[in-house]
Formats: sequence, structure tokens, C-alpha cells
Amino acid sequence: MHRFADEVVLKLTGKRGIAETQITFLGQEKNGSKEVYSVDFDGHNLRKLTRDNTVNLSPVWSSDGKWIIYTSYAAHNPDLIMINSLGQKRQTLHRFSRFKCGTIMVSGYAKDRYCIK
Repeated sequence: MHRFADEVVLKLTGKRGIAETQITFLGQEKNGSKEVYSVDFDGHNLRKLTRDNTVNLSPVWSSDGKWIIYTSYAAHNPDLIMINSLGQKRQTLHRFSRFKCGTIMVSGYAKDRYCIK
């Protein structure tokens, strides 16, 4: 249905629709931790991507839509973590030991964001 809606928008306006897009955000759990979630633009298919039981910050999509990069305090430091859009594959990009927040500047990531703080 999402693809169909985007095709209709494209035919009518000449611009790509947004029905197939997803949103990533943080949700605060009852214990105070902040976990990374994703959801379709229309609110369907809510997925909890992390279960770190800690504070996670600033999730941002990669430009190809396959990965989310965020800052995690799971190791008590602001580490940059990359997780796939299904929450199944996870990789630590950088471990910070003396800073209060992790920052990365990367070209090629989502146009609306290029920095994780």
C-alpha cells in the first residue's frame, strides 16, 4: 500500500512520495533508559531496535536507509554504534573514553542530518 501511495503522488506531482519512509526516534522506558525505535511514516510497523537498558541518543539514518547510527552509553562512555534497520546487526564505530558526548561528521548520510552528538 505504501508503494502504491508513493506512485500515485509521483504521477500527480512529479515528486517522490513519503509513504515508504521510516522514522527513527528514542523512546523512554519505565526504568528511565532510552531505546532506539523505528516506525513507518504512518505509524505502522513499530520496531524496538535496541535493548541496551541505558541512555541512547541522536539516532540518524544512513543515506541508503539500511543503518542507524546513534550514541550509546551502554559502556558508560558515549560510544558511536551502528545498527541495521531491523535491529539484528550491530557494530561499534568508535569508543570514546574522556568525552561527554560522541560526535561524528560523515558525508553521505541522510541529508537532514550529518552529525551525531
